[in-house]
Amino acid sequence: MQVVDEDDERALEMFMNRNPAPRRTLADIILEKITEKQTELQTQFSDAGSECPSTISFHDVLRNIIQHIIIK
Repeated sequence: MQVVDEDDERALEMFMNRNPAPRRTLADIILEKITEKQTELQTQFSDAGSECPSTISFHDVLRNIIQHIIIK
C-alpha cells in the first residue's frame, strides 16, 4: 500500500485545477448538431411557407449529421 505524504499532496494540488471547466461529451456534440439541423430544417420550411414534413425521421437527421461530420 502506498501512502501520499504532505509533499506529494502539495505537488499534486499545484497541478490539479480546483475549478475544472465542464467537459463536452460525444453525446453532447451529437445532440447539439441534431438541434442545429432541426433548427435549420424548420427555418427552411418556414421560409418556404410549409410545415416540416413528418417523414424526416430522427435517423435521417442523424445520418445527415454524421455524413457532414465525416466529410469535413
